[in-house]
Amino acid sequence: MKDKETQRKTGAGEVSARYSVGAARERMSTKETGDLMHKLTPEARAILEAREAMTEEVLTFAEEHPEDMSRLLRNWLKETD
Repeated sequence: MKDKETQRKTGAGEVSARYSVGAARERMSTKETGDLMHKLTPEARAILEAREAMTEEVLTFAEEHPEDMSRLLRNWLKETD
């Protein structure tokens, strides 16, 4: 897997590495997120936690079923045209 990450970061693959599943998970788990969570109201925290859970489910699906995810995204983009 490490080789694929290296390949993604070179040339045209640099963009895909920036939007990879691993990069998305890294952005979700930053220290800043944890520091700000305690400042939120309970309702706002619940909304954010639900959104993070849904995002995690989507990322897991993308990792486990990349072909299905690409088909889903292509169809979704075609529908929005």
